[in-house]
Amino acid sequence: MSYSLYLVQPFAFVVTAALAKGLGVTRPWAAAAVAVAVTLALGALVARYLDRPLHDLARGWAKRLATLEVRTRFGRAPGRMPLSPLRSSR
Repeated sequence: MSYSLYLVQPFAFVVTAALAKGLGVTRPWAAAAVAVAVTLALGALVARYLDRPLHDLARGWAKRLATLEVRTRFGRAPGRMPLSPLRSSR
């Protein structure tokens, strides 16, 4: 979730500061507390609905690519691969 917080933090703070100024909030600690809360909420949403699915998708692509590399390099499925690519099992 740290990367998601890194991504949304600047936007959350800018939007919260603009809203606080527009609403006439005179206490900066209150605006900062709201900005932190908004940042945590948005970071959690981005991590759950954007970051995690993209990681799963990339992990699936990596597995498929590794399988494809093994099949094209050794000419056989990964489960039947010899221990050493130099020796063939007969």
